Amino acid sequence: MVSKREEVRQFWDERARQYTTSSQSTLCEVPLRELEIGAILKYLQDGMKVLDVGCGNGYSTIKFWEHRRLDIIGMDFSPEMVKYAKENLKACDRRDPQRGKVGFIEGDVLQLPFPAARFDAVVTERCLQNLGSWEEQRQAILNTASVLKPRGFFLMAECSFTGLDRLARFLNLLGKKEPEGVVPWHNLFFCDALVLNDPLIRKVLIPVKVNNFASAYTLITRTLPASWHLLARYCPNIGGFGYNKLYVWRRRE
Repeated sequence: MVSKREEVRQFWDERARQYTTSSQSTLCEVPLRELEIGAILKYLQDGMKVLDVGCGNGYSTIKFWEHRRLDIIGMDFSPEMVKYAKENLKACDRRDPQRGKVGFIEGDVLQLPFPAARFDAVVTERCLQNLGSWEEQRQAILNTASVLKPRGFFLMAECSFTGLDRLARFLNLLGKKEPEGVVPWHNLFFCDALVLNDPLIRKVLIPVKVNNFASAYTLITRTLPASWHLLARYCPNIGGFGYNKLYVWRRRE
């Protein structure tokens, strides 16, 4: 019998074969993906050593590397995703001698293959929500903390049941239906209170901010006609209605 984790790996392998090097490989909403990348880039600085866990086909990893002078490693559970990440990397202009290093490996967030205090920042983008239980998600967060340097950033871009519930209540007030099919079969979204107040996590990580970077975008694209959608990513961000969030943590000293 195939385990749930193996089913998830197979799902992403197939997704990689379907989308190959496309920017839509792990998220079809390209404007939402760009908002996510922009929110993360605010915390990445030149000279950092960065780990991108659940990098998919490397689209975001390469964007980070192109915008900042980083030494960055992209790691993914799916060997097919890693294959296409390396293909994406081949197409990059790497002639700038001042630019940092970038590479891709296969790996598991529950068994990180790195020594303690290796990185200045670790990034996840909709990665930990692929784990099947809160216990596994918590372990993944603790594993991530272990490879961070003191005061290093953990930039956790994941989906939130808390935000989804708030959006549903707002849509109900407008007389609109709750969004359907938002949570895929292979995902477990986060409860904000659970993750932010977990005592084991708080021993090693300090919560800095929960950035609802997609709140305005989500409101517009879920409530207004399609003719407004192209403008959604450029509108000022307001409220806490987005279920795509960036949880910003720092490693305790």
